[in-house]
Amino acid sequence: MTNSMIWTGTAQIRPATATTGRIAAIEWAKIAFALSIVCLHTGIFADLSRPLNILIGNNFARLGVPFFFFVTGFYFQTQVARGITGLLRRMAGLYVIWTLVYMPFWLPQANMQLFVTNLVVGYWQLWYLLAALISAVMLSLVRGLSARMLLALALAILALGAVLQYGQRVDQSPAFGSLPISADGALARNFLFFAFPFMALGDVTARFSGAWARLGKTRKRVIFWAAAGLFVLEVGVNDFLFNAVGPFDIFLSSAAFISFLFLTLQSRNWGGRGQVSSAWSTGIYLVHVLWIDILALIVPDLPYLAKGVAVIALSLASVPLLRRINRAVPVL
Repeated sequence: MTNSMIWTGTAQIRPATATTGRIAAIEWAKIAFALSIVCLHTGIFADLSRPLNILIGNNFARLGVPFFFFVTGFYFQTQVARGITGLLRRMAGLYVIWTLVYMPFWLPQANMQLFVTNLVVGYWQLWYLLAALISAVMLSLVRGLSARMLLALALAILALGAVLQYGQRVDQSPAFGSLPISADGALARNFLFFAFPFMALGDVTARFSGAWARLGKTRKRVIFWAAAGLFVLEVGVNDFLFNAVGPFDIFLSSAAFISFLFLTLQSRNWGGRGQVSSAWSTGIYLVHVLWIDILALIVPDLPYLAKGVAVIALSLASVPLLRRINRAVPVL
């Protein structure tokens, strides 16, 4: 059994409200989200269909990282009960290890600003590791709050992050005049406005999961599909109003949708079938940019579809090797 980190969603450690054993439906969802992030970073369908590329990359894939943060938060109280120091030390170690792995690809061309940014924020997808680490510290400091107070805090911070994000998108929308708010639109994609709220929502959901379990099936379906409908509506408005320009990491509706998606997947009982290690989603997420960088050096003019398929295949093929390495060096 892998020793992959609980913050990436392994279910080896669970709160009292959750069932024992890893939940196959959640693990497969994590793999699907990890692969969608690969599609986002490679622009896999950019040459074939812009709407399809937007649907996968700027919409579905944007659920992946908040879902990972949410899962971390869902199991957070149990981890704290066992001692948070080991978790934080492992998170920090992973960030250092993967930063060293990627450093040869960006360091030779880095100026001082890029050097500092890639170390204190994280190179490409590695920002997730550092954001998870800082958010775990934040959540441990406020874990004494009641569930309702923590929920209110998480939603307030998430709403502020969404306001910042949408403000940054206004200047790029054809429906509005140019406003010099942001060049990259990533101001809200950090530990405070992004990671912490979803991690806190996971913690709150863990506390209320017993109440969800007592609801009838019909009511659960209505709630889930209502949350899904709100998410689709927000995505559609974004794509229409902002012409799908720039990253949309924070959706207001994703707070509800991700919560009820997780609870719905958690309740799926596959009779012990379909079990898969959490190392697959973790490995795909951490290693895929390495293959993007390598392919950019070897075949820089590779078409988007070919590049996307190659990165997916190489990332999947890398996971067994990463699991073997993980026995000696914690890379997962």
